Amino acid sequence: MAALTPAPAPRLRFADPRCPAMMEIQMTDHFAHCVPGLESPASHLEEVIPSDTANLSNVSRALNVAISGAVRITTCGGDIATVTIAAGTAFPVRACRVWATGTTATGIVAMF
Repeated sequence: MAALTPAPAPRLRFADPRCPAMMEIQMTDHFAHCVPGLESPASHLEEVIPSDTANLSNVSRALNVAISGAVRITTCGGDIATVTIAAGTAFPVRACRVWATGTTATGIVAMF
């Protein structure tokens, strides 16, 4: 029986904004073949501007804040509540809106 050889992991290309020439960095993504689940780390980040009228462009997996405080959210299940989020932590919540009214935390980032 012949041994199976795993397929090579896909190579990703990223432009490095710290490099004046915008040279590309190549790296291997060993997890590209995995199906992400809700327990998987976030693949995307988006700055959140709290709004009483607009939803987030994507439902979050978690929220992170730069300055601790209250964050009023609507979950993807339709619940509205105010939660306290400590700076620098990933607060797991599937939020579809971050309200301006009732939110005191700043530097909010949605992770999805």
